[in-house]
Amino acid sequence: MIRQCRIEADYPEIDFIHADRDALIDVCQQYDIFGIPSFVGFKNGEEVDRFVDKKRKTEEEVTSFIDRYLEK
Repeated sequence: MIRQCRIEADYPEIDFIHADRDALIDVCQQYDIFGIPSFVGFKNGEEVDRFVDKKRKTEEEVTSFIDRYLEK
């Protein structure tokens, strides 16, 4: 299981927002978030990257996505 708190602590420059898809179905539909878990990166209110796969993600996959997102 991904240790989300550790990943978040390693990237203090990023605001991580967790959305319960069942509780926020309208928001998830608005942003085309249908796969769980999904990671969507925004800068200045615009989507710049997305990491969606129905499989569980490893810590390395998540940090790779974040590093790629930060380069944009």
